Amino acid sequence: GNPGKEYEKTRHNAGRLALEYFRKKHGFPEWEKDSMRTALVSKGEVGGVSVELLLPETFMNNSGASIKHLMAGGLTLAANLIVVHDDVDIPLGSLKIVFDRGSAGHNGVISIIQTLGTKKFSSIRIGVAPVDGEGKTKKPKGEEATAKFVLKKFTATERKKMDEVFEKTSGALLAILKEGKEKAMNQFNQNLENSK
Repeated sequence: GNPGKEYEKTRHNAGRLALEYFRKKHGFPEWEKDSMRTALVSKGEVGGVSVELLLPETFMNNSGASIKHLMAGGLTLAANLIVVHDDVDIPLGSLKIVFDRGSAGHNGVISIIQTLGTKKFSSIRIGVAPVDGEGKTKKPKGEEATAKFVLKKFTATERKKMDEVFEKTSGALLAILKEGKEKAMNQFNQNLENSK
């Protein structure tokens, strides 16, 4: 996501909002500034697993700069990374878990892949695409329209729907941490198929 008040409740910050929801739900401490990584950090434990939440403060297109430290740990450490971000290809109210996949044109994910030199990490893609009366996704057309769309704030109706998604995202994160990505994908991606 992007730091700063003006971006706080925008569609592009869906991942950031989801992490804040997870932090509060699981009683993690308040965010602390980590100047070396240009990020806000909160550490805690969930289901016996040590977890570090990290909100890059670099702006979306340079998200990779905040996780350079993972490179020192090689692929094993990268494989423990779960990136949570918005996705305009997925209907609002849905999420999808992927592993070892491309960026789908998301600049924050492009930055992370370039920094780590690998795609071998998990992502939870949170749908922000509007849905028509028939339940079909209406993705904005063209790069400029998409950029404008994701930088707008959620409407009140969308925000209600997103609160449900943040609860789902929290469950997906927990499932990955406790049961592994394959089981989590089977559980949560099935729900996405059913929502189409």
